[in-house]
Amino acid sequence: RERVIGVEHLSHDAREGIRRLREGVTALKHGRQGKPHTVSFRLSEDLHTLSWERQGFAKLQPRWGGGAARKVSLSDRAEGLVGSASNVFARSGAGADGGVAADRSLCLSILFASADDVSESVVAGGGGDASAGRDSLDIECHDEQTFAFVVAACYGLLALHLDLAAEAATELSSEA
Repeated sequence: RERVIGVEHLSHDAREGIRRLREGVTALKHGRQGKPHTVSFRLSEDLHTLSWERQGFAKLQPRWGGGAARKVSLSDRAEGLVGSASNVFARSGAGADGGVAADRSLCLSILFASADDVSESVVAGGGGDASAGRDSLDIECHDEQTFAFVVAACYGLLALHLDLAAEAATELSSEA
């Protein structure tokens, strides 16, 4: 059973970021090979699930996931990493395929504890000390304001989920 999350004590920016994510934020999601795709990210009303859906023609193509929304649970022992240190972002640099390098100042990765704890829809991350061998959701925002709100929301939500996990562990140990 999911617990109710209170956001009253979070910063103004975190609450604004949560509000925006609930309404939907358009950003680039970098796929496993580093190729960016425009998606709309949405946060569930209970603040437990972050989902995304492709935009434009890709939404109509079954081979690209079609219109199906994909999602991850923020309670899956996740942490945030600002910048482009994940392997996914390393692969997004301009190269032979004509890809455009990610704007490192607008990048955020949500790293997960292990592949076993994450839905199949999250692409493999890796590389760098912080993300080695870990699954990640790699996001590049279109502007600084959106980035600031999304980062504040993600860090606030991840901290709240850590607090909930600690409370649940304490309750379990006191019942034993």
